[in-house]
Amino acid sequence: MNPSEDQQDEEFFTHIDESLCEFFDAELNEEELESAYPIQNEIKKLSDFYEILGPLDQGGMKKIYRARDLKAGRIVALAKLKRDAKAETIEQFLREARLTASLQHPNIITIYDVGLDETKSPFFTMELLEGQTLKKYLDNSSKKNFDLSIFLKICDAISYAHSHSVLHLDLKPENIYI
Repeated sequence: MNPSEDQQDEEFFTHIDESLCEFFDAELNEEELESAYPIQNEIKKLSDFYEILGPLDQGGMKKIYRARDLKAGRIVALAKLKRDAKAETIEQFLREARLTASLQHPNIITIYDVGLDETKSPFFTMELLEGQTLKKYLDNSSKKNFDLSIFLKICDAISYAHSHSVLHLDLKPENIYI
């Protein structure tokens, strides 16, 4: 946005605020303010942003949990390192999260947040995928009836990542959700 658009937005919302003040008593006590603005008051009171609900899966260096994002009010998958790690491993973990977050594609998982928790342990959150892995799908289905659209979606995602100079170094049926 250019500065004139910012100024127009500010003027618009100032005008709306002034118009609304005619209908509402602007002098609210603390309790009335809390009930008038419940979401912002709830977020202000948070000491933790995620509530871990239980384990989902684990890989070589990370464990994945089902978690509640207390700020956004949604269920997510939260990845953490399995154990304390050297700075080199932490950097690799965070690099993976950032690389994945940079890829905006319908067949690549969406990363919501990357950070360090209160103990300075790294984590990232991502959309929670329901369903099954490609491995389970292949184990439970007839090889003759493999859905070609699944294969094409995998190829499309890999092609997109490669076009952004990103290589998946651990691509296997257990790491692909359908």
